[in-house]
Amino acid sequence: MVLDDADVEARLLTGGKPLPGDAVRLANATPYGLGLSVWTADPGRGVALARRITSGAAFVNAIVASDPRLPFGGTKRSGHGREPAAVGIREFTNTRTYWVAA
Repeated sequence: MVLDDADVEARLLTGGKPLPGDAVRLANATPYGLGLSVWTADPGRGVALARRITSGAAFVNAIVASDPRLPFGGTKRSGHGREPAAVGIREFTNTRTYWVAA
């Protein structure tokens, strides 16, 4: 985890144990949202926590990675649309409608 311009009284910096709500608030306060990784002994709790954080991809007990079979992209200032997979191909096309009156 990288903290930039954090409040000097923040529990993360003073040794106090951060609460899950603090992690969600800090993560959602950033202007970025490419991917997130949650590490936990309880995968169900990890998924619940990941759902509360805005990001393009979420990984529980794994590093953020790209797979050509799955769409990958971020939210906020992290990326423009999605890439690989079928949904990614559509990001690079211009769908056009033609209507010819009889």
